[in-house]
Amino acid sequence: LILDGAYINFGEQQGKNAAGQTSSAKRKGYTAAGVMTLPVNDDLHVYGKGGMIWWTSEESHAGVGNEASGRDTFYGVGADYKIRDHIGVRAEWESYSNLGSEKLTNKDLNVLSVGVSMSSL
Repeated sequence: LILDGAYINFGEQQGKNAAGQTSSAKRKGYTAAGVMTLPVNDDLHVYGKGGMIWWTSEESHAGVGNEASGRDTFYGVGADYKIRDHIGVRAEWESYSNLGSEKLTNKDLNVLSVGVSMSSL
């Protein structure tokens, strides 16, 4: 089990509520998670993660701004593939629920990321 921590900025999301009024939210937060890795072979490892996010949301509903904050659980899955001894690629999907005030129609966010990893060890 590996412990993982991160800062995540979700950017700005916009939409309309059930009454047709415009809503927007800028959400961000800090996470702490446990990560369990399973080696498939020497070069490929898959993993699952789960933990907590402490979030804040700056929102605008029909032109009226407010802030909300809280903490909720999240989970994700991913894979690491080693290209060479110290270079690899990583793909990951994470799901976050209930990030925002009750005024938001959709408080759930999913994140897909792809990256390159380098190691000196």
